[in-house]
Amino acid sequence: MASAVDRRAVSDNPPGRNRTRIQLRNVQPVRAGALLLPVCDTLLFDSSEKFESHSGWPSFTQPIKANVIAYHFDGPAFLKRVEAVCNTCEAHLGHVFPDGPEPSGLRYCMNAVALTKVEKI
Repeated sequence: MASAVDRRAVSDNPPGRNRTRIQLRNVQPVRAGALLLPVCDTLLFDSSEKFESHSGWPSFTQPIKANVIAYHFDGPAFLKRVEAVCNTCEAHLGHVFPDGPEPSGLRYCMNAVALTKVEKI
């Protein structure tokens, strides 16, 4: 599933929908640490920026650095969405929506299977 999400921009299912135990491991509440993309080992988010959006997907207020994510418009013309991709390997990460909390006001809604938790460095 991770390669389908990363390479073909397929969305993973929210928690509870046809998930395996391995996939659920990545969406548990995150303690101190960071989340990286295992495809290229790029650190993407600090776990302190994770918040409960009630969307079913892990959501963050901002990336760990401004330049780790690239943005593209995707979807049909009537539904302008902003796709988030890794700026290193161009793997699909999820989407960004303008309904998040401060400090950014953005909700980085990420595919759980695309991220792996690591200890903070």
